Amino acid sequence: MEYATFLADLSKLTSISSSTITYDKEISADVHPTNFLVRTFFDSNLDIAPLIIVSEPTSLHYHVVHNASERLAAEFFPFIQKVKSQEASLEKFANISKFMASVSQHGMQHLPFIAAKPSLSPVQSAVMATETIIEGWDTLSDLLKIKKNFRKFLSLLERSLILECSNLDREVLSLVTYESGNRKDIFINIDKAQIESRLNIKIW
Repeated sequence: MEYATFLADLSKLTSISSSTITYDKEISADVHPTNFLVRTFFDSNLDIAPLIIVSEPTSLHYHVVHNASERLAAEFFPFIQKVKSQEASLEKFANISKFMASVSQHGMQHLPFIAAKPSLSPVQSAVMATETIIEGWDTLSDLLKIKKNFRKFLSLLERSLILECSNLDREVLSLVTYESGNRKDIFINIDKAQIESRLNIKIW
């Protein structure tokens, strides 16, 4: 990823959530309990990986922010994998059952009409049956479109970028990813002003 591309993409992201994660003595005995602000930014067109900003309110050492983002990743990314696994295993069954239910529903709607007009020709009956199948297929197509977007959304979540912000005099901002399952640094010592300008926020 080029740094210029990263900055350009930031302007396409929208803030969707703000929450906190707590870094406490369960994580490290020498650190006072600290609430880290976590802000998430998404691309509504589902083209750009989300950005998660993890920032701390006090001047702690950078490794504390590092550990806080790892704690977030340890809960966040396995959850995505679990959802993807369940979604894939249910996909075939869900598609078939949804399609059959749709066909049955539309078929039942036509039954009174068919019973009231037994004089329907074979051609008319065939046309009506075809319409039922088409309506059922349209329902299935809509379902597949939704599922395709959902899978795309999950894939983007896997590629989420985490911006670690340490409130020190030197204001360390590092961009990392856990897409491979392990932490990987992308950019180190990012300019805070550029990030704030592109996202129209204040990190601290």
